[in-house]
Amino acid sequence: MSRHSSIELLSPEVRSELDKKLAAGQLTLDQLIANLEDQGVAVSRSALGRYRKNFEDTAAKLRESREVATAFAKELGSVPNDEMGQLLIELVHTMAFRMLSSSEADKFNTSDLMKMAITLKSVSSARVDTTKLAIQIRESERKKMASEMDKKLNDAKDIGAITAEAAREARRILGFGDE
Repeated sequence: MSRHSSIELLSPEVRSELDKKLAAGQLTLDQLIANLEDQGVAVSRSALGRYRKNFEDTAAKLRESREVATAFAKELGSVPNDEMGQLLIELVHTMAFRMLSSSEADKFNTSDLMKMAITLKSVSSARVDTTKLAIQIRESERKKMASEMDKKLNDAKDIGAITAEAAREARRILGFGDE
């Protein structure tokens, strides 16, 4: 098991500040070391150099995975703007990042990722369609039930079992108005 880098052992606050400075990319290794020394932290130049290289490689892969995810989003067209749609976008982004970060990044196959993204989009769209269909079915059933109740109220009123006022009140209470 390899031992941790001296940079990885720094406090989260110091590492966060170092990461921000690395992301800005404006300081040399010597300036970064001097900055850390001002904070009372001593690290070797080689450890900081390795950490910076790893940081820059990861940042480059992250940028590339975002570009891939953006390209897929454009190619896929509109993605449902719901939780599932957002999950699809995140999933494609994460998979692209993992593929680019793997030791086999040179074998990165965007067509496989694209096929998976299209399949996920289809699943997401089917979910939306199924939800819409379920809503339509419930609405149709609600209208059918209201019609049946209205007919029974009219029949009861016609045979004198209830008054017209009672039928109106029943319709109001049941939520399908006075007809």
